[in-house]
Amino acid sequence: MSCKFSLKHILYKNLENIILNIANDRITRLTKNKKVEFYLMDSFEIFHYLPIYNALISENIDAKFVCEPPEINTVKKWFDYDTAINILEKLNVKYSKNANPYSRIAFTTQQAGILHKYHGKKINLNYGCGFNKSNFGNTPASTRGFDYKFVHGEYMQKIALSSLNKNQIKIIGYPKHDKYFQNIPSKKEIMGKYNINTTKPILLYYPTWDNDSSIQLFGKEIEKLKQDFFIITKAHHCTFRLKEKKEDLDLLYKISDVVLEGNSEFSDSVVLADIAIIDAKSGSSCEVPYLKDTLPILFLSVQKKLEDYYVSNIFEFGKIINEPEKLIEQIYKIWENDEFISKRKEQIEYYLGIRDAKSTERTIEVIKKILK
Repeated sequence: MSCKFSLKHILYKNLENIILNIANDRITRLTKNKKVEFYLMDSFEIFHYLPIYNALISENIDAKFVCEPPEINTVKKWFDYDTAINILEKLNVKYSKNANPYSRIAFTTQQAGILHKYHGKKINLNYGCGFNKSNFGNTPASTRGFDYKFVHGEYMQKIALSSLNKNQIKIIGYPKHDKYFQNIPSKKEIMGKYNINTTKPILLYYPTWDNDSSIQLFGKEIEKLKQDFFIITKAHHCTFRLKEKKEDLDLLYKISDVVLEGNSEFSDSVVLADIAIIDAKSGSSCEVPYLKDTLPILFLSVQKKLEDYYVSNIFEFGKIINEPEKLIEQIYKIWENDEFISKRKEQIEYYLGIRDAKSTERTIEVIKKILK
């Protein structure tokens, strides 16, 4: 009996040692390395991570993009893998087709479950600000399960406080746009870049891609504006890549003088704009005035009950309409006088952060402290 007990005791002790060794190995691998991975589930994320990646590399911190193919990617078939690979190759950045579970830090713009392969710190990076109540950034799913959340400004910080404490929420601004604020290009320069030649004022149209897209509801009315405006559409990247959105994309080409590709430089479109119409649900509703706070803007929606669908902030931010027959009249009204411009100027940094071209610098300082 004692022999059996001793054998059992030895087996348990060995198992305990094995578990402890595995745990210690994991801790060692997590604390000794300073690897940072940007886990991709959509190619658009590359441009949000890129300035942070470049800054980390310049600091000799081991950073890379992770581009797992759909068969092993945590979002499976959603990932536009081939597009992402092409972009990464053109940018000549470091990337891997497999996640390293022991990377010290892993980033996503989505929910924490995207990073379930990782054992280290999980960070959510904000990539815009939406005014619809169900917007991902306004829900607990955008914060729950993360060690840190990097937000643009105070607005998103207040929302994140429902799931994280203040020490876990870092206000950084908008790293993607640092380059723009360092050297804002001229309209003439960007017109040359895209071979645009017109003497008409340029109207930029920013439609979203899902069931809230204004393309089908407002398209015919927008086309009528071509008489007085040169219409450029900055289409959502999903409108380009999803087969079921072909009808929307075809209509955009019909009603526009130029359609900018989904992953084209966002700030270029804003520089070109003399006036903008933006889907109220789109992140562009904040991002456009963040880059150009003097721009007349009209918001569009397909929702019938606007007050039920949107947070109250948007009604102080700009005129919003949901009736196509009112579009042309409202466009000419805001073209002459957009009464909301001064309010947006006062508020925009509250939503998307300080426009001092130092957002990346702030981000890197936070990452370095986490890596210590």
